[in-house]
Amino acid sequence: SDRVRRVAAEAGYRRMVLWNVQPHDWSPKTTTAQIVKRATGARRGSIILLHCRYGATVKALPRIIRHYKQRGIKLVGLDELLDLSSRSRAQSASSASATIRSSGRPSTCASS
Repeated sequence: SDRVRRVAAEAGYRRMVLWNVQPHDWSPKTTTAQIVKRATGARRGSIILLHCRYGATVKALPRIIRHYKQRGIKLVGLDELLDLSSRSRAQSASSASATIRSSGRPSTCASS
């Protein structure tokens, strides 16, 4: 909301991000298989929220990582994802001739 953005800006935060893939791994009822199924639904630019202090999540991570690697998707941290987004916006702004462009880079997902 606008209020949240304003309060965050007043507190000195330059960026706000939200995740778009939530495997609900914080719930004690969530199984490793459920976490894997939910976490492997990401797409280019997705942010996956994982809580790595839970046993089911720790067990799920190798399967999640393998899933994306087999598909040629590079997993990056949030800092790198935001940097990629910034560069992509700058490139799009400098290219008035194309609205939709393919960067040729592999799809990118962030893990926490």
